[in-house]
Amino acid sequence: MPRAAAGAPVRHVAKETIRSVRPGEVAILAAGDYGELVVARDGEPGRPIVIRADRSHTVIGSTFDGISLRNCRHVILEGVTVYGSVDLLGAEEVAVRHSTVSAKYGIIAKEPPGCTNCYIADNVVTY
Repeated sequence: MPRAAAGAPVRHVAKETIRSVRPGEVAILAAGDYGELVVARDGEPGRPIVIRADRSHTVIGSTFDGISLRNCRHVILEGVTVYGSVDLLGAEEVAVRHSTVSAKYGIIAKEPPGCTNCYIADNVVTY
């Protein structure tokens, strides 16, 4: 199972700063609506970028209209709520877990080119 790097620095981020996360960092998301997120930066082998919802928000969490991890490498997405699809086409070594996805197409990982060595587990996907 993919994990954050040992001793990875943890940063609390908001909508305005989420795109500044660097390889090896764990980004803890402030509660709020993040809109559409396109992850444009890759992690590195052994130093993934981890985007994680702050589990202390019990009523209002971190929500997205959609997330694109298309062609990304070494990224872990954990515990977010997505009211649109999560796109993994072309992704490698990416994980999506403990998230809730509500969309017609859910988590898109099968259509060519598909994704390689991706871990998708413990999610709730509804239509």
